Amino acid sequence: MRHICILFLFCVYSITSVGKDYPMVHYGQKDGLPSNMVYDIYQDDDGYMWFATDKGVVKYNGLKFQRYTTNDGLSDNECFFFRKDYEGRLWIGTYNGTLMYYKDGVFHTAKNTPFLQLSIKDGLTADIQIEKDSSITLFFKNRSAIISILHNKVSSYSLQTINEYFGNVRLYDIQKTSTNSFDLYYPHNKLTIDTNCKISNNYYYSELLTLVTRELNQKFYIAGGNIYTNGFSLYQLLPKDFIQQHHINRVHAEQLHFFIATDHGLWIDNTCILQKHSISTIRKDREGNYWISTLDDGIYKMSRYFSLSNFMEHAYPVKVQHVAKIGNSLLFTTADRNTYQLSGDSTHCLLDFRKEVRQKSPAIHFNAQVLQGNRYWNMGEIDREPGYFCINGIETNSPRILRLVVCQQSQDLKFESYKYPIIHDVFFGRNYMYFSSSSMIQFISLHDLPLVNNQTIGSFKIFPNTDRFSSDRIYGITQSPDSTLWFSTSNKVYKIADTVPLVQSQFGNIVFKAMTFNKGYLIGTTMDNKLLVCNQYTDKHIYIDSTANNDCIWDKFYRINDSIILVTSNDYYRLITTHPSPGKPQYSIRIVENPFVPQLAEYIYSDNKTCYFFKDQSITQIPVNDLLQTPSAPRLLFTTIKAMDSSYKIDSFVHLSYNESRDININFTTFSFNTTAISYEYSISSRNSVGEWQKSNGENINLFKIGSGTYTICIRAKTFGGTYSRVQSFVLSIGKPFWFSWWFLSLCVLFLTIIGYIIVRYYVKRVAIKKESEMKFMKSEFTALNALMNPHFIFNTLNSVQSLINRDNKQEASEHIRTVADLIRQNMHNVSRDLITLENEITLVTNYLRLEQLRFPWLSYTINNTEDIDLEEIMVPPLMIQPLVENAIIHGLWPTEPDNGHIQIDIYNKPDWICIDIADNGRGFVSEEGRDSNHQSTALFNIRKRLAHLSEMHGRVFLFDIQEMKDGAGKVLGVKATICIGDKKV
Repeated sequence: MRHICILFLFCVYSITSVGKDYPMVHYGQKDGLPSNMVYDIYQDDDGYMWFATDKGVVKYNGLKFQRYTTNDGLSDNECFFFRKDYEGRLWIGTYNGTLMYYKDGVFHTAKNTPFLQLSIKDGLTADIQIEKDSSITLFFKNRSAIISILHNKVSSYSLQTINEYFGNVRLYDIQKTSTNSFDLYYPHNKLTIDTNCKISNNYYYSELLTLVTRELNQKFYIAGGNIYTNGFSLYQLLPKDFIQQHHINRVHAEQLHFFIATDHGLWIDNTCILQKHSISTIRKDREGNYWISTLDDGIYKMSRYFSLSNFMEHAYPVKVQHVAKIGNSLLFTTADRNTYQLSGDSTHCLLDFRKEVRQKSPAIHFNAQVLQGNRYWNMGEIDREPGYFCINGIETNSPRILRLVVCQQSQDLKFESYKYPIIHDVFFGRNYMYFSSSSMIQFISLHDLPLVNNQTIGSFKIFPNTDRFSSDRIYGITQSPDSTLWFSTSNKVYKIADTVPLVQSQFGNIVFKAMTFNKGYLIGTTMDNKLLVCNQYTDKHIYIDSTANNDCIWDKFYRINDSIILVTSNDYYRLITTHPSPGKPQYSIRIVENPFVPQLAEYIYSDNKTCYFFKDQSITQIPVNDLLQTPSAPRLLFTTIKAMDSSYKIDSFVHLSYNESRDININFTTFSFNTTAISYEYSISSRNSVGEWQKSNGENINLFKIGSGTYTICIRAKTFGGTYSRVQSFVLSIGKPFWFSWWFLSLCVLFLTIIGYIIVRYYVKRVAIKKESEMKFMKSEFTALNALMNPHFIFNTLNSVQSLINRDNKQEASEHIRTVADLIRQNMHNVSRDLITLENEITLVTNYLRLEQLRFPWLSYTINNTEDIDLEEIMVPPLMIQPLVENAIIHGLWPTEPDNGHIQIDIYNKPDWICIDIADNGRGFVSEEGRDSNHQSTALFNIRKRLAHLSEMHGRVFLFDIQEMKDGAGKVLGVKATICIGDKKV
C-alpha cells in the first residue's frame, strides 16, 4: 500500500524543481567539522553521530565535534562509509583500501591488529557487506579479489578469471549466498560463483543495472530509469529523464516519505531542497530527526516534523513590523511601507507604494487589521468584485489618511490622503477606534467611520485627549479579551471605559513596561525587569505572582494560543503557560530549546496551528505542537576514569588501589542534540553519608585523596531550560592502603609482639632485678632489724645474773644464763629465716618476758590462744611480737614501776584474719620532754616499717594498730597493740 501511495504521488505530481526548504541546522567547518566534504553519516549504539570526510572521521555528541586523523590511529584520512558488524565493530571504508574498524575507543588497523594485514593492495574500498552468518564481505574498486572476514579470520578469493571474462566492467555489488558461494552484480549480469571463482549461474538483465544505496538489509537499484529493491521488484517510478538529469547518490525509504540524494539537492517525495548542494547521504537518528551530508557544504539537520514546517529564504526585503491573517493567507507589513501576502510556499507583494493608482471601490466588509510600522492598515473584502481587497490606512509619520483598493490580478491601486495626527498603535474597541502615541490616546467612534461606496469617501471625526496625558508617557498599551484598552504610565495602570481612563488602584505602585492578556491573566514586565503574572486583575483583591528574571531581559509578548504566551528576551524564547485558577496564579515558564526555531526573530505570529518566525528576510514556519513539545532530556555516559598514569573504562563497578586514589579524574560525555547550554552536577555517597549535589565545571570530576572505601558516584545534566537527564551512577571502590592489608597487619602484629615481648622481658627482668635488689635490701634491713635487740636489755640482764651470782643464788643465775643463751641462740636462728612458726615466736617472747621479770620483779604476763589455733601451723615473721612486748615494758610499765605491771598476749581468729593483741596496764600515751601524746617510739616506727617490708616480701597483708584502753570514765587502763595477719596471700 505504501508503494502504491508513493507511485500515485509521482504519477500525479511530476518531480519539478520546487523552491522549498525546511527549517534546518547547519554544521560546517566553522562549527568544528574538519571539512565540508562529508561522505557518510552513522549513529552508533552509544548515541554518537559519526561523519566520514575527506579529512578524517568525526564523532559528535550534539555539543562538540571530536576529530580523528591518521595521527589518532586512522589508516587513511579519506573515509567513505561506515558499516557495523554483528560483533560491534564499526568498519570504515577508506580511499587506500586498508582495513580498519573502531571498537572500545580504539581504531584497529594492520599496525595494531595483525589479521587486518592484507597481501593485496587494491586501493579504494568499494563496499563492505554485513552477511547473515556474522561475516563481512568487502571488495575494492579494481575488482581484484573478494575479502571475507569471519571473526578474526580473513579469507581472500581472486576474481582474476572473472575479470578476464568481463573485461573492464564495473562490479556493483557482492553478496554472500552460502559458505562457499557469492552473487556478483554487474550492469547486465548477476553471476553466482564459488570460492574457486567458478561460475555456476549467469543471469542476464535487459536493463542497465546500478546499485545506488544500501539501507540496513535493503538495497535499491536503478534500472530503466526506475528504482528496484533486493528482489528486483519495482519500488519507485521516476519521472522521464530524471536519471539523465541527476546523479543519484543515495536512496532512503520510509513509510510516509521517499528520499533521493542527488548531485543537485535532496528530493523528498515531489519536493527538492538544498538544490545548490550535492547530497551524499541522509540518515535518521534515534529521535526521528534527519541528518543530511553534502559533498560541498557540510551537514544539515532536519526536524522529524519537517513535512509540517517550512523555511523561506529571501521572502521579503526589509524588517517586518506587523502580521495578521486573512482567511488562509498571512499578510505582513514591512518597514518599506509595503504589504506582503504569504500563501502556501511563496510570498508576493500585495501593496507596493511605488505603484499608487486611483480606482473606484465598492463597499467593503472589514475583517482584519494590521499594524505596519508607522501605518495602520484595515483590510477587507470588496463586495461585488471578488479578488479585490480594500486597504484603509493611516500614515503616522505624515498627517494623512491613505485609502487603497487592490486588485490581486492587476495590482491596480487607488490613493487618497487626508490630514491626520501622528500615531503609534491603533486598536478597535467595542464602540471606538483608538490611536495611541507616546503621550496621547485619541479615539473615534466606529459609527462615524465613513460609509464607503463607489462614489464618496467620508472623513474621520477626531476627539483629541491632549489634556489628560500630556505630562506622562504611555507604556505597555494592550487590549483585554473584552476589547477594553489597558495601558500604564510611569506611576499608574489604567483601563479605558469607552473614552474615560480609569485608574486601576488594585495594582498599587506597580507599573508595566509591557503588558498582554491571555486566558484570564494579565502578564507584564516592570521597569526593573520583573515578570508579573496577575489573576483576577479587575478585583480589588488582585492576585499577583512575581517570577525570577531567569537571567534574561524580558522583551515582547506574542500569543501562541489561548493559554500560552511566547516571550522574547535577549537570549532564548520562553513559553508562559497559564491555567485557570480562582486564587493564586497557576502558570509555568519553560525555555524553548527547539534547535530549528530561529532565535532573536524580529517578529513572531501564531494562528494556533503554526508559528511564524520572521528573521533576516526569511520566514520559518514551525508547528505549534512541535514548538510546545518538551525537548528530550540530555543523556549521559561515563567514559573513562584516570588515576595516576592509568586509564580504565567505566562500568557499573570500578576498583582502584589506594595509591591510585590520590588524584582521580572521572570523564563522562553528554548527548544533547537540542541545546548547547548544558550544566552538570555530581554527588558522592558512601555507606555512612549521602552526598549533596555539587556543580561540575565540565565533563569531568576531579577527586583528590578521597580515601579508602566504597563510593557511589552520580552525575546528572541540566539544560538551560531546566530539563534534567536521568541520573547516571557507578560504584567506585578504593582499596585500603597496604598498612591495612592482612599481611601487613600480620607483620605489624608479629613485629609488635616481638618488640612487646622484648620490652616486657626487659621490663620484667629489670623489675625482677630491682625487686631482687630491693628484696636483698629489705632482707638485709630486716635482718638488721631482727638483729637489733636492745643492748641495754642484754647488759641489764647480765647485770641481774651477776647480782644473783654475787648473792650466791647460783641455781637461779644458772637458769637465767640458760634462758639468755636460749634467747640469743633463738634470735640468731630466727634472723636467718624469713618466716618462723608462731610457736617459736611465742617461745622467744616467753623467754624474753622471763628475763625481763629478772629485772622487774613486779612484771607479770599472760599468753592466751584459742583452741582452734595451731601455733605450729601459723607462719609469721621473726621478732614480730617481741618488739611490741619490749615497747610495752619500756614505755608503758617501767616509767611508773607499778606493783602489778602486767603484759597480756591474746591470739585469736577472726574471719580471714589471725589477730594478736599485746596489751599492758601501764600509763598509756603520756607526753614527755616536749613530745606529744601521739609520739610513736622508734620501736613502733621500726615495727610498721618491718610489717610493710613483710607485706612486700611475702605477699600477705599485715595490719597494725595501737591504741589506749580507757574505762567508762575516761581513765587510761593501758595500751593495746594489735597485729592482724591475712589468712590468704594477696
